[in-house]
Amino acid sequence: MVEQGPERIKFNSSISEPVVIVDSREQKPYTFDLPTVVQGLKCGDYSVQGYEGQISIERKSTDDLIGSISTGRPRFERELQRGQDLEYFALVVEASLQDLAMGRYTSRMNPRSVVQTLVAFSVRYRLPIWFSGSRGYAARITESLLLKYMREVERKTRHVEATGKPLFRSGGFRDHGDEDSNA
Repeated sequence: MVEQGPERIKFNSSISEPVVIVDSREQKPYTFDLPTVVQGLKCGDYSVQGYEGQISIERKSTDDLIGSISTGRPRFERELQRGQDLEYFALVVEASLQDLAMGRYTSRMNPRSVVQTLVAFSVRYRLPIWFSGSRGYAARITESLLLKYMREVERKTRHVEATGKPLFRSGGFRDHGDEDSNA
């Protein structure tokens, strides 16, 4: 059950409480309801302790995103390439898609180029992009993604223990050859 307020999402969960890793290079880290620890991550800004090699979330403020897809593009694309090695890697943007499409940022980069670059990155790097509209909601989305990932890990583990069969193929896609697979 999810209860939503203006800036927080509360979860009722049977899983043990995961610990969020905040990358040591993160300059303005989010605050979460979940416990956190600061340490270096090879990829992204946020992960779950013990699952650093499986999930990571990259956070971008509006101007940081524009800088990353313009002057910082080679470095950002290397980060996105590293993200492909993970089971789940996503980009959470502290702006709405409309903000970007309307050019509501300080750069002179063409808004159409911004949107088309993000569309291309989404396809090229299998990158889910979450447009949050604000920093507060970006933090909630980040926390929610990390918690949902852990719930899926628990669900897959329970399924394997009960049936001896994997619920999904690696990468999270349903195994349509297994009639017992339920999503």
